[in-house]
Amino acid sequence: METQIITTHAEFMGLEKNWNALLEENGNESVFFTFEWFKAWWEAFGNKKHIFILLLKDTSGKLIGIAPLMKYKSTCAMLPVKKISFMYNDNAAECGFIFSGDSDNAITKILDCLNEQKQGWDIMEFQSMAEDSANHKALKKILRKKKMRFCVKDWLHSPYISIDSDWTRFVSNRSRKLRKNLRNLLNRLNRKGTFSIQQVSDLNHSRDILNTVITISKTSWKTRYKKSIAYTSENRHFFESLCTLACKKNWLKIWMLKIRGEPVAYEYHLIYKNKAHALRADFNEKFKRVSPGAALNAVIIKSYFESGLKEYDLCGHAEDYKLNWTSTVRRHSIFVVYGKNRYGALLYFIDYVCGYWMKRFLKQFRVLKILKRKWLDRI
Repeated sequence: METQIITTHAEFMGLEKNWNALLEENGNESVFFTFEWFKAWWEAFGNKKHIFILLLKDTSGKLIGIAPLMKYKSTCAMLPVKKISFMYNDNAAECGFIFSGDSDNAITKILDCLNEQKQGWDIMEFQSMAEDSANHKALKKILRKKKMRFCVKDWLHSPYISIDSDWTRFVSNRSRKLRKNLRNLLNRLNRKGTFSIQQVSDLNHSRDILNTVITISKTSWKTRYKKSIAYTSENRHFFESLCTLACKKNWLKIWMLKIRGEPVAYEYHLIYKNKAHALRADFNEKFKRVSPGAALNAVIIKSYFESGLKEYDLCGHAEDYKLNWTSTVRRHSIFVVYGKNRYGALLYFIDYVCGYWMKRFLKQFRVLKILKRKWLDRI
């Protein structure tokens, strides 16, 4: 098994065919591992970062593994660090390595290669790895075997709905409260006036609909908390690029709810390998009394049951409105690996021993959430 390090944009762009062929061989069914996702991500968020993709090849030169990594300067526990991490931010629900074959041998080879670069990093961060994946288990085992200083931080608990029955049976197994709310949602919308729901999945209309999406997002409560789809130019660029790439692959589906012709709520989804991924959703706060976001979500879920999809990934954190629909979640973790020198020991103590566990303690009492909301309200 041989390793190759990709460091230029041109080399990265040349990986598309082999990258997606490896995904097919690997059987991965998450859109967040596709070449198209990483291409859009890098073009939007790659500024001041350096491509550092590791490839694994067998003796015949065939690609058998990819570590989608990057190098950049950052901070950890308010201290400056040189970091190696996945090409990742919270627009993705999941990230990880892409291997064909034995995860143990592949991860051992990758860690050996990264350890040879020890002057090039202070910490390594492998974000949002699914806890039930072979790579998660293998990485933890190999890190322990190599006696590397690391921690595993709890991250996303992403709700998802397995579509293995019809809509009527699914709803009948939901709570009485949810079934009552579904009836009330439509009644409130009807009292507000004529409403309609539109689906857009083609390139000719996607750019216009994306502008509408951004307009709705600016009227959402998320704007106050700097979480809107267009809060930064980088984020807007990402969704515009993703829109174009996803349309070409027939992955895009944007849902729009209008009241008396006015767009008031949207959901931005990708459909990949018979799974729907909900990336973003917003509604105009002026209409919050009629719960347009909840109404649109209910229509979408019913549509997915009728369309033959096998899973609806609600992505993100396990908010209450998502858990009304499902109790099943995918747990993800962040692996943080600290250098073996004294600086690495200091980072481990401040970041993990002190910082992470203090956050976990305060989170039990919702202290961090309250303080964060008060801080955001001031700025």
